[in-house]
Amino acid sequence: MRYEPLISATGASGGSGNGKSGFDRGGYTGYNIRGMESNRVGIDVDGIAQPNATGRGYVGRAGLNTFGIGRDYIDPYMYGSVDIQSGATSTETANSAIGNVSFRPKSADDYLRPGKTSAFGYRSGYDSADRSWHNG
Repeated sequence: MRYEPLISATGASGGSGNGKSGFDRGGYTGYNIRGMESNRVGIDVDGIAQPNATGRGYVGRAGLNTFGIGRDYIDPYMYGSVDIQSGATSTETANSAIGNVSFRPKSADDYLRPGKTSAFGYRSGYDSADRSWHNG
């Protein structure tokens, strides 16, 4: 997505240390396609449209126009591919919107080597921004 014109993953620099929810962390907060973002960009997983995100006005300490965990909170290791469409989308997609982000989940073939019937995987990483380890 980095080199696609007019497509970006919007980010937030605020973190949970500002008295907000633990879900209000810095990082990517959604998708921006040709200037449209938030609920104006359709998101589907395996052809099923994700519901619109709702504001968090019910939380007194939340910042304006912030969202909690929503439709774009995904584990990137669960998906085999992502298709991003800019402009008017086809009526065959789950979301007929200005832009659409479609995620295809991994299948058993993505994990198993030819002739094998079982698989095991483990990931670990270090984030220097907040000096944390991520295991999974």
